[in-house]
Amino acid sequence: MQERFRGRARAGRAVGPEDAGREVKNHHRAVDLVRDYLEAHATDKVLLQDLVTLTGVSAYRLVRIFSSAVGMPPHAYQNQVRIRHARRLLAVGVPAANVATLVGFCDQPHLIRMFKKYTGVTPAQFVAGVR
Repeated sequence: MQERFRGRARAGRAVGPEDAGREVKNHHRAVDLVRDYLEAHATDKVLLQDLVTLTGVSAYRLVRIFSSAVGMPPHAYQNQVRIRHARRLLAVGVPAANVATLVGFCDQPHLIRMFKKYTGVTPAQFVAGVR
C-alpha cells in the first residue's frame, strides 16, 4: 500500500513526499514576500487582504505560516519594523510627536503604547538612556 503524504492532492493524484519541498519553498517565498513588503511599507496601513493578494495564499494560511516562520503575525511584525524606525529617529533627536507620524502610528499616545509594549520603556525613557 502506498504511504500518503499529508497535504492537498494536485490534479487528481495523491500528494507524495516529492511535493513537500515544493510546498515548503512556496511558504518561504510567501514569508519572504510579506517581510519585504512590510519593510517597504512600514508607514502604510497594510491590510491582511493586501498580503493575501501579494502572495496568493489564503489569509488563514498566510498568518499561520508567517507566524510559524517569524514567531509573530504580520501585523505585529509591521509594528516591530515601525518601532525599529522610531528608535533610530528618537536616537538622533526627532521629537516623539513627529516620530509617531513618520513611522506610521496615528498619534503620539499610540507610539508610546506600542513602543513600551515592544521595548519595555517609553520613548522618553529610551531617549534619556541614549543620552
